[in-house]
Order: sequence, then structure tokens, then C-alpha cells
Amino acid sequence: MSNEYLYTEGGPNIDHLLVEGIPTNHASYSFPNPVHFMGLLQDYNNDGIGETNRRDAEYETSAVLDHYFYHPNTAPFVCHRLMQRAGFSNPSPRYVATCSEAFRTGLYTTSGDIEFGDNQYGNLAAVVAAIHLDREATSPVLDMDPGFGALREPLLKPIGLMRALEYEHAPRENLAELWNIRNRIAQEPYEFPTVFSYFLPEFIPSSTPASVASHVSPESMLLDMPTSINMLNGLFSLVKYGLTDCTDSSGFSRYPGYGKCNDNGMYERASGVMEWLPQNTNVTDVIEQYATLLTAGRLSVENRQKIKEIVETELYNTECSQSTAYRQKDYRGYLNVSNAGNDCQKWTNSPRTPERYPEAGVGDHNYCRNPDSRSGGAYCYIANGGRNYCDVPTCGDEHSARRLALQAMLTTPEFHGTSPIKPAKNKARPVPEAATPSGDDYKAIVYMFFGGGADTYK
Repeated sequence: MSNEYLYTEGGPNIDHLLVEGIPTNHASYSFPNPVHFMGLLQDYNNDGIGETNRRDAEYETSAVLDHYFYHPNTAPFVCHRLMQRAGFSNPSPRYVATCSEAFRTGLYTTSGDIEFGDNQYGNLAAVVAAIHLDREATSPVLDMDPGFGALREPLLKPIGLMRALEYEHAPRENLAELWNIRNRIAQEPYEFPTVFSYFLPEFIPSSTPASVASHVSPESMLLDMPTSINMLNGLFSLVKYGLTDCTDSSGFSRYPGYGKCNDNGMYERASGVMEWLPQNTNVTDVIEQYATLLTAGRLSVENRQKIKEIVETELYNTECSQSTAYRQKDYRGYLNVSNAGNDCQKWTNSPRTPERYPEAGVGDHNYCRNPDSRSGGAYCYIANGGRNYCDVPTCGDEHSARRLALQAMLTTPEFHGTSPIKPAKNKARPVPEAATPSGDDYKAIVYMFFGGGADTYK
């Protein structure tokens, strides 16, 4: 056998392997050569004539790239990967085929006859349009399909939060630095654990409905108890304290300076904060605006109501004193133990009787009050006749209520995924049937996960 290369002025022509002794004009006796132009011997004289030279290297590189680029599998491969990163973990064959056709033809036409692309092979404008404007990406019918959508990548959660709420770094900072987060949420820019990125595109979680349906969920490879807890701690820290490490390293950044982390809306120790605030203070409107920005409106009615109840409890809790109240005179809660740990006595047995202070909330009970506006706040009398102050918490104001609403929303599944969540209708978890011992000998493998864990059932 021998190899024959035919060169033209514009470059090489990929020829075929010639089998000696067989007529070469018969197409059935030939097949394409592997792309190979470079010789195995060096060009010792460096005169461009030897078996290794720049010309052949360029020919071979160009041929290899063309081979990959025009390979029939390239279009569906690229489309499927882009679809997964766009939020569609399990695109249908028709969806992939439509995108592949746009890649090959360089043109995508919408149902309204709007064209994207330039009719050139591999045009990405046509590909992106095919992914985001296809009926599989826009139809609300698929919202109820449990296999539709995807989990969000860990890194996109803090980035998405910061972008949606208009993060601004402090004047002394040059950038927003998310410090060493790969060890905490398993993902960090340019810190791929392998050449195959952070997760495998064909990964199927075990012991889940996805495994029964053979649905892939690549991002689930990074989802375990430590990364889940670290994610929520970091997001909560970002909301309460700004971008900081917050002394206990729960934040996503490094130590920016001196001081403590205080959940007071002042962000004294942050290298940057999220500047956007809801347009009004109505609880329902605040939740609606956050839901639009952080879940694209997918937040369920049930979760909206739960968040509203949490916020209103913070605002109107009787077990706290309003921040605007004078020396906790408004407190009407049921705290009856002083901050020294002593049991409170009834006001009817004290110098501050209900008759003397009829509007102060004192009466035939032993709850902490401040009938005479003492500077230390609410107090009570104890068994020895002395006075002890009480540790009455301060109710949240509208600013703390907004932070609380935001934190509650960051725990919802709608924030962590790209599809609406179908309520479980409070169905009880089925009780598994008890296994019948076989009596056979067995070997056990004990897998110890030292990163942490939780019993989420009880």
C-alpha cells in the first residue's frame, strides 16, 4: 500500500489510500485517509523542505479543525450543551434537531417569520435564537412537566442575586471578590477540578424521580449537604451583612476590615452591598418585586403566602418591642423571666399596681412591662422585692422585614431551579415496606461522609 498526496497551489487536497494492484479509478476500492500531512523526520536544515515544516503543520491543523467543525455530530453536540447551560437539562430530540438545523444552515426563522443568522454554517445567532425562541423554551404548557428546566449552577446563585439587586462595591474596593468559594459551594471561576468542567452533562442523580425517568441533572453532582448549607449561609450573609466573610467565614468574601457583622442594615463591615430596594413597603408588593427579579415570577402562591406570614410575624410580633417605641413601653408580650434568670412576680404585689398605671399593661400577671418609662426598658419585680430588667427583643422595622423576605425567598426551590414547582399537596411520605431477611451471609460497605449530614425526615 502507498499514500498519495495531491498538492495544488491553494493547499492540499485530502486524497485516499491507494491499494497496490487494484485499479485506482474504481471508487469502491478507496477510502478517506486520516488527516495527516506532517512527516516524522525533523527539518534539520530549517529550509522548509524537510518532512517537518510550518506549511505542513498549518495544513494539518486546519484540516483537523475542519474535520471537527464540519463533523455531523458537532451541531447536535454544541446545541445540547448550550441548551443545558441555558436551563434545559433534558431537551427533546425535536428541540435538539431544530437547533442543529439552525447550526448547519446558519439560519433560524421564528413562527412570526423573523430570521436570525447569515446562512453561514455554525452561525451562533441562529443557534441562540433556536434555543431561546423555540416553543419548547417559551410554551407555558411545559411548566407542569417535572422533567422540564434545570437546577441552577452554584456560582450563578450569588452572581444572579448580586446582579438582580444591583451590587455596588465600596469606593475602597476595585472589584467584587468571591473568595475561595470552590471549597464551599464546589464551583469557582477558572477552578475546574478536571478538564471535563465541574459536572458531567449525562449525570443522573440516584434515588430520585429523575433516576426513574432517566432524566439527567448535571448540576446535581455538586449538590450535597455541606455545599447546600454553605450556599444558604453565604446568601444570607450577603443579604444581612453585605459582601464580607463575617468573622465566622459564612460570607463569600474575605475579611474587609474591622468591626462586627450587625444585621442592622448599616453594612459597616462589607466590601460592597446590594443597592436596589423595593419601590414601596407593602409586604405583598415587596414579595412580588423580589419574586420577579429572583425567580422570574415562578414563585408559587403557596410560597408567597409563607413568606408574607414570616415577614408579618417579624413586623407585628407581640413578643417584641417596636423600634420606634419609647423605652419599650409598648411591649405586651409574655416574657416573665428577667435577664438575670429570676422569675417575675405579679404586678398586683408590686409598687407599680394596675390602679396607679391603668394604661401601662400591668395587671394580675407577671409579664415584663415598663409602666414608668425607665431608661433600661421593660422590667419586672422579683421575689426579693428588687427590680430586674428583661431581655425584650426589638421588632423588625421595614428594612429588616425586607431583608427577612429576601432571605426566605432564597430558600425556595424556585430560586434554585429554572422551572415552576408543583406543590406536593401535603401528601404524607409513604412508609416503606419492611425488608424480609434472607438469612444469607453478606458483606457490608460502610461509606462515611465526614462533610456533614442531616436527617431531613424527622
